[in-house]
Amino acid sequence: MNKDTVENYLKENELKNKEIEFIEKLIKLRYEKKLSQQDIAEKLNMKQPAIARIESARTSPSLNTIIKILDVYGYTLEVKEK
Repeated sequence: MNKDTVENYLKENELKNKEIEFIEKLIKLRYEKKLSQQDIAEKLNMKQPAIARIESARTSPSLNTIIKILDVYGYTLEVKEK
C-alpha cells in the first residue's frame, strides 16, 4: 500500500466510526424518550424496517431523514467548528 491509499483508508475508517457514533446517539435518544422503532416510523410516515436499517448502519439516511428523526426527539442539527 502506498501512502495515499493508507491515508484514504484511515479517513474512511474515521468517517465510518463517526457515523456509528452518531447512530449510537440516535438509539440512545430513542431509548431515553421511551420510543420504539415503530413509534419513530409512524411519526415519520416510514416503515419500521427502515428505522432498523438506519440503526444497524445497513443504510445511511438522507440529511432530510436525520433532521426529521432529530425533530421527533426534540433536537436540531447544528454544524459547529471542531
